[in-house]
Amino acid sequence: MKTPKRLFRSILLLILPIAIYCTHSSASGRVFTVRDSIEMVHFLPDPNGDCSGTQIEFSPDNHYFAFVTYRGIIHSNTIASSISVFSTSAVQDYLRGGKAPRPHIIARIASIPQTQDNCPYESTIFAFQWFPNSQGVLFTAEGGAPNERRLYEATLASGSMHALSPQGYDVKEFVAAGDSIAYEATSPRKVHPVGERINPDAIDITGQGWDSVLFPDLTDNDSPDTLWVVQKGMNRRITGDPAHPLQLFDNSVFSISPAGNALIILLPVKQIPSLWATFEPDPQYPYLRIKPGNLAALAPSQLPLTYRLVDLAMGKIQILIQAPSAKSLGSLHHDGAIWSPSGKRILITNTFLPLEGVNSTERAQQRYPCVAAIVDGYGSTIHCLVFNRYTSVDQSPRLRSDSFGITDNDVVLHMENLSDQTYTDEHYHFENGEWQFVKSTMSKLDATLSLAGALSVMLRQGVNMPPALWATDLQRGITKKLWDPNPQLTHMQFGDESIIHWKDSSGYEWTAGLAKPPRYVSGKRYPLVIQTHGFFHENDFMTDGTYTTAFAARQLAGAGMIVLQMGYNTKHMYATSSQELSDQLLGFESAIAQLNAMGLIDPKKVGVIGFSRTCYYVEGALIKDPQLFTAASITDGVDESYMQYMLFGMEQPQPEQEQMYGTTPFGQGLMAWVKNAPSFQLDRVHTPLLIGTIGPESILEEWEIYASLRMQKKPVDLLYIPDGQHILQKPLDRLASQQSNVDWFRFWLQGYEDPDSTKAAQYRRWEALRKLQEANRAP
Repeated sequence: MKTPKRLFRSILLLILPIAIYCTHSSASGRVFTVRDSIEMVHFLPDPNGDCSGTQIEFSPDNHYFAFVTYRGIIHSNTIASSISVFSTSAVQDYLRGGKAPRPHIIARIASIPQTQDNCPYESTIFAFQWFPNSQGVLFTAEGGAPNERRLYEATLASGSMHALSPQGYDVKEFVAAGDSIAYEATSPRKVHPVGERINPDAIDITGQGWDSVLFPDLTDNDSPDTLWVVQKGMNRRITGDPAHPLQLFDNSVFSISPAGNALIILLPVKQIPSLWATFEPDPQYPYLRIKPGNLAALAPSQLPLTYRLVDLAMGKIQILIQAPSAKSLGSLHHDGAIWSPSGKRILITNTFLPLEGVNSTERAQQRYPCVAAIVDGYGSTIHCLVFNRYTSVDQSPRLRSDSFGITDNDVVLHMENLSDQTYTDEHYHFENGEWQFVKSTMSKLDATLSLAGALSVMLRQGVNMPPALWATDLQRGITKKLWDPNPQLTHMQFGDESIIHWKDSSGYEWTAGLAKPPRYVSGKRYPLVIQTHGFFHENDFMTDGTYTTAFAARQLAGAGMIVLQMGYNTKHMYATSSQELSDQLLGFESAIAQLNAMGLIDPKKVGVIGFSRTCYYVEGALIKDPQLFTAASITDGVDESYMQYMLFGMEQPQPEQEQMYGTTPFGQGLMAWVKNAPSFQLDRVHTPLLIGTIGPESILEEWEIYASLRMQKKPVDLLYIPDGQHILQKPLDRLASQQSNVDWFRFWLQGYEDPDSTKAAQYRRWEALRKLQEANRAP
């Protein structure tokens, strides 16, 4: 066990390199550009990390660890991804003074990203895991068609890779054990006929959405998932009962036994016992209480789920616990199924327990969900370790993960204390036929740390420190940078990035990231660009900002501007009034006032970028405070306009705009819309506006504001990216969006035009817009 002195030394060794890097300032070299950002190497995030963390996986024998990196290739418009492996022993030798090892690449995929992703910086390799024998990895990667992920395997010995799943299927989950590989996949996308066919030339489309009529290929695939198993190199689909073919509607639980002969999944029920009405839903969601009745009225995805056991050899399916998953009733604990080392016990989390055959005392207790239960004999006996009594969400510990110990008789529950963001490990032991709580200890390891024996590996980065892999010998307290994936950044100039806090006049405290230009001169006032979507991540290296659509923080800073990456005031978000917009406008105004008071900016040269929901904030600010911004940009977003109401209102039970404006835009209600909806007040806009659209739907959504401003002869430019994602991933899509924004704000805030001859047409358009702007200002 480490002494406090040795522990302090280890922490110091981890922090010191970061401090040294942050105080280093490159005196030479070029500035960071949009191309540099696109071609920068990123690490695949932890699948449980909400776009953060890093997935670093040690092999089962701890002899290797693997990770995924990827970068954009502009000339081919592809994302190049690879799986790299380090030898654990080589890293340990390096920490003891040996030669620095290099990663060994065992799989490569380069393709144009087509799978929709909610995180910026999408990889074309999505997830991976080691084979049980540590001789290779399984992984999913782009399959060549939209929303198609194929399952591949790559081996260490040969360095070769090949696909396992059929072409056209989208693989959602996969696991391997023994000689079996199980995976869940969606069948190929089908374009369903829309409306009722009248004759070969006509269709009645009453009640249909316009998007499904005009763009049927863009609608979501609502096909259920299918279950497959690979054994002895052969693919086989598990169909279950022929009368009720197996259809998967949830992939949160997908756990294979150590022998590879059984799989645990969640499936919808076919019947709801009357006793299930007794189960208590989370108090936040009282409407989720189970109501036995006619199941035909419910879609399969709306039915309660139960834990099931699938025999992978025979294809038979049985209920493991005769009670619903607590997820079905709103419980926010971790769903999961973990097998014991012998495979004779299963640790099931977030489930209710059966009410049949229990006494009144047990029934009263089992009305509430069991946070973690031990199942013996495939459901013959069930022991709950701890029940969830639905105490306050802010005070109740949340199950983060769970595991068995070395034997079947020990269990550890890793709990997150939401009130103070600390972690504890709860230890349980089975003895004399009972499971007993043993002790609770503070969790010592960072949740992002990958560990094998005395060796730990993790990704380290800071707001001014590019990400790199670091390794630590925990016994000797030695830490070294193991591998820098972006050595080119060492020779570039980066201005300082810092965290700034301020309060607006309502008392709300804002937190944002502030990027200064390289060679920043104290006392000089710079143009400012505000990026408005997503909270600033204080521990991440800042490049573009929170997203890759339109945002270009370090690139704008490199061009001689100050950039503020700010989030939003959440107090009235999605409120039933215009207070949400007022809150954000107050944030913009107070941010500009604060930076002006600090002597950092020229308040007459301020730009703003809106994306997604914050387009509403930017458009509203241009109307309510027309002199606040010198230039603006919005891309693919909401603006609560009349046009967007007509496009999407029919599909919603109560459209957001009706709640905001208190009425529909029909009859007398139209007057309230004319007074409040931004689209009726665009005559007040004087700020040059760049509008970015992504896909055909986006053109329709943004056409009202574009056409209105253009017809009023106001300076507006329209950028169209036909096949992009909402969060742009393709290198050429990003280049168009981000570079256009850099050029736009340099033009309006600095009077700068890029001498690149390929941009000549762009600047001719913008010079014409400048003449419009001057004409509008003329008395």
